[in-house]
Order: sequence, then structure tokens, then C-alpha cells
Amino acid sequence: MKRPSTRVLSLASVALVFSACLPASFAATGIAIEPRAIVVAVTEGTDLAAVLSGGAPFGQATVRWSVDPIELGTVDARGRFTAGPRSGSGSVTASLGTLSATAHVTVSCPTSRSVRDISFNVWCTDSADVYVEGRVGGDDAASVAALAESDSAAVQRDLARAFRTRALIYVFADTSSYLPGVRRIFGERTGATAMETDAFFAPWVDAIAVDWHEMSRDVPITGLRHELTHRLVWQITGSRTAPADLDGLQRAPAPDVPAWLDEGLAHVEESTLAGAGWIAVQDRTFAAAVSRSSHLSLGDLADLPKWNARTGTDGYYQYLVAAEAVRLLQADLGQVGVVTILERIRDGASFHDAYRAVAGSSFDEFTSSLGQRMRAAVAPYPGIAATPRGRQSLLMLYGFTPGSLVAFAVSGPASLTSLEHMDEYGNGLLVLGSGYPVGSYSVGVVAGDGKVRPMYTFTR
Repeated sequence: MKRPSTRVLSLASVALVFSACLPASFAATGIAIEPRAIVVAVTEGTDLAAVLSGGAPFGQATVRWSVDPIELGTVDARGRFTAGPRSGSGSVTASLGTLSATAHVTVSCPTSRSVRDISFNVWCTDSADVYVEGRVGGDDAASVAALAESDSAAVQRDLARAFRTRALIYVFADTSSYLPGVRRIFGERTGATAMETDAFFAPWVDAIAVDWHEMSRDVPITGLRHELTHRLVWQITGSRTAPADLDGLQRAPAPDVPAWLDEGLAHVEESTLAGAGWIAVQDRTFAAAVSRSSHLSLGDLADLPKWNARTGTDGYYQYLVAAEAVRLLQADLGQVGVVTILERIRDGASFHDAYRAVAGSSFDEFTSSLGQRMRAAVAPYPGIAATPRGRQSLLMLYGFTPGSLVAFAVSGPASLTSLEHMDEYGNGLLVLGSGYPVGSYSVGVVAGDGKVRPMYTFTR
């Protein structure tokens, strides 16, 4: 009897060719992919073939192809694997009936690449592909690559979950290239979002865009950690991905997560950076004043389109209220409990049902006491709280008469009298610059008779 020859599955016709003289009882014994390991550059392609040996004739058959993780790339009906826009490793599986075979795939990270006719230098860290526009200097490029790595590690540690794939981050030099660049790479729908922020996460392409000139002005730089948190929350809640035209993928919106929870988690994560503790102080003091009004309830802050449309003072304060609500949620349930709520949403529960399952009580109970708990976190009221930011001292002025002008006097190794306009919630900010000497300071309000009523002391 002749030895059965190797049969190749052409993925265009998927025809299986076998020796015609094989006995009918001779069954297929295995399937393999050739080549068994491939290395390909991002967005590049290579041909695969499924190989079946030791089987009786099947005539025409269908091979099913899958890629894990799906973001790594796609295989078309002809057996051509096309890599996605990010590097990484995974597998391609061919299945025919009960038979299957797997090949290892590595998508290599480039050193430079043109994306939609924009030239980037590419920095490949352990966790991210960082595409840096050529106008960004080498030191800044190294800084943003290091930041991507440290922030990715911190977000995964704090949420106790791992990213499924590497982050894809596009870094533009400044607004002049950031705004047109994100439109060209992410689509026109990003234009309004890009104009309102120095960075954003676009879930429909699973990528982050950064305006480095604007983001790097923050001390410390917190924006990238904020966006990476959005990305991990998006993955935890079960973002769905399917083949499509744009970069070979189409990503449906994640299951419904209240905007305040998503944005609050990201804002809280910013405050965990070394040197960013002032964010938590501002959140706590300013949100307490907002809690006295009927504005910005968690119900108001649940809808993402309304969140994105909110501008001005409320557009800023919504982040503070959301962050304080998340901190109280973490205090009640722990971070594990918060992540469990996200996973229950992924599994089909509404937020309210997920909360009840984890907390053992209704979310209405949480919201009914939220304002009182926010106000209880600050004392006295109105008041002043000092916190360092770099070489500056920030004085948070909270709980005063909304819209009023208040004169403050600072005394100590240096003195200052300043007339401050309180915002519509009765809050303000007084900054002591780096030129103020170290030492103990007293801050008070200047009364109508010119006398100073001391309210707060701090050491700089």
C-alpha cells in the first residue's frame, strides 16, 4: 500500500487532496499549520497553510481560523495573516471538524513607521508601543516611553488586573499636530474630544493620543495614567472586538458603566502618583462645597454623552465629585469590590444590580448619604487646606459664599494679602510660589474692620 501523501489545504478553495487508493476506513489523524511559527511586522502579512496527513478523502471542506488575542491580527479566507497595528505575541489556530492545530505568531515592534502619512519613531517598552512624532526630542521621547511603562505597571497593580494586550500610544509634539493627527489616525469623530483635552483614550481603535507639550506641563505628569486607567476599565468590563475594516478590527462599546465611575477611577488613579497628592486634597475640599447644591448628582453624572458635553465650571467639578464618590465606594467595598462590580457588568448585570450583589444594599442608600459624607470629610467649614505641588504651596479655599470676594492674609517668613474671587460653589485657590521661604505660616480672612481672623496654619 502506498504511504499516504501530505495534503495541503489551500485556503482559497480549501481543497483537500488525498491518495485515491486509500482504504475507506483510513481516517484523518492530524492537522498542522505551515509555517508553525511566524514573525511579521505590524500591519504586514504572510501566507499560512493548513496541512492534513493520514486521512481518507474529504473532498471540499472548510477550515476555521482564529487568532488569540484577536487584536494581534486577522486571517482571511485565503489563509493570509495580517498583523494588527500593535506588537505582541500569540497564536493562530486552524480547525477542521474535531481536528485543530496552532502556530505561534510574533508581531515585531518597528523602530519607525509612517501612519496615515505621519512619521513616528517607535519606542517599544515591556507594556506599550509608543509612537512618538519626529518633532519630539530624544529626551522627551525617552521620558514618555518610561512614563508609559511605569504608569501601565501602576494601573495594573492598583486594579489588580492585567492588560490583555500592549498599549498603543501616539505622542504628538503639540496641538498643531495633535488635533489634525488624531483626526487622520482615529477618524473625524475624535476632533471635538481632542480639542477639550491633552490626551484621550479612543476605545474604537484601542489607542491613546497625547499632546506632549500640554501634558508635560503638569507636575507631575498624570494624564497618561488617567487614560491607561480608562483602557483597563474598558477591558475589565468586557469590550467586544470583531473583524472589520479599520486596522482589521471593530470594537463595540463596552457594557454600560456609569461615566462617573469610569472617570472617577481614572481621576483617583492620577492622585496616586508621587507628588500628586494635592489632587486628592482639592477633590475632598471642593467636592464638599458642591455637595451642598443640587448640581452634579451621580444620576446627573452617569450618562457619558452628557458628561462629555458638560463644560465650564461644572465640566471641571464633575471629575472632583466622581473621584470622591469612587473613594467612598473604595472605602466601603475595597478596590476588589469595585472591580467585582465592573466584572458583574461585563457578565450582563446593570450597575445597580452589580452594586447590590457586592454591597448587599441598594445604591440609593449610598447616594442618599453621599453629600453628608463628603461634607464630613472636611472641617472646619468654610475652611482652608494647604498642600504642596512641586515647589509651590496650594491653599484650597472652600465653602465660602459663592461668587463673593474674600480678602486673605498670609503671615510668616513672608507675608501676602490677596483678594480672591470665590467661584459659583464658594471655592478658590491661592498659590504661594517657589520664592516663599520655608517655615510656619498663618492664613486668615481680613474682616471689614481690617482685622485678620486666623483660620489655618501650615508649614511650608
